[in-house]
Amino acid sequence: MSNYPYSRIKDDIKRRIMEGEWLGDSRLPSSRDFAQAYKSSVNTVEKAIKELSAEGLLKRDNRRGTFIENGVVSQLGHNRSGLVAASVIGIENPLWATALRGIEDVLHLHGFHLLSYSDDR
Repeated sequence: MSNYPYSRIKDDIKRRIMEGEWLGDSRLPSSRDFAQAYKSSVNTVEKAIKELSAEGLLKRDNRRGTFIENGVVSQLGHNRSGLVAASVIGIENPLWATALRGIEDVLHLHGFHLLSYSDDR
């Protein structure tokens, strides 16, 4: 964990999203409100929110505010296992490992885990 204030704010907002504090269709607090809550500057909060947007966790609308990106699911509060399975035939192609790692990274960002297996037919 980083000691930079924006990084701590970013990590906390991410944790709160994954714990289901905000639903995907609800607007997050404004940068000004976050700044007051975190006892920080608006610029510091903006940097955290911009990074979360770049990672695909948040989406910003200049007129409406900041929202959780569609498809992001919290790890709590749902009757889902959070597990995605992938079956790969012919895993000997080295691109499959890279593709599966990329898929796993994206799923992890959205609160899921990947279970993959290969069939060498």
